[in-house]
Amino acid sequence: MKYRNLWLVAVAKNGVNYARKYKFGYVYAWLYRHDRDWLLQVNNQYKVTNIAKNQRIDWHKRDRHLIKLLCRIKNDTEFQLDDPRHSMNWYLSKLDCGSTVGKHLNDLPLCKLFFMKFCENITEYQIRRITCAVIAQSLSNNILRRWKILRMSGLSEQRLTSLADTFLLRIIRI
Repeated sequence: MKYRNLWLVAVAKNGVNYARKYKFGYVYAWLYRHDRDWLLQVNNQYKVTNIAKNQRIDWHKRDRHLIKLLCRIKNDTEFQLDDPRHSMNWYLSKLDCGSTVGKHLNDLPLCKLFFMKFCENITEYQIRRITCAVIAQSLSNNILRRWKILRMSGLSEQRLTSLADTFLLRIIRI
């Protein structure tokens, strides 16, 4: 009863986190060990939401600026078949402030949507690599052989996804 009263006074005056961290940690510990249900119920009543938004940055403006840069990067590299996989990390590496964008995707809804829509998954990347190998084989007038296309694209039977395998089978039949 003594610890309950102490905790109620401390929480009403300072809030749960401040009371627990700075002055009444021993009370919190005792109650947590001996009267946990009551403690959690009281803490829920006095819970203070600490949502501090950083108002120094205009996220909407930054989002519009970054989406223009991302679209420009996408358009400039769209037809470069020999590029590495166009993943979110690849796009972020092309930006000056890529680490900031990666950490604040919830504040940048247009960038988040861009990444969801335009980032390549493994299958798309494998198909692009197969396409590049097929074009190289066709330009040199060679017969399309499965093993040769896999070797040129740097893929193996074990790593090949089912969609990429289907794509390769259809290309060879043409």
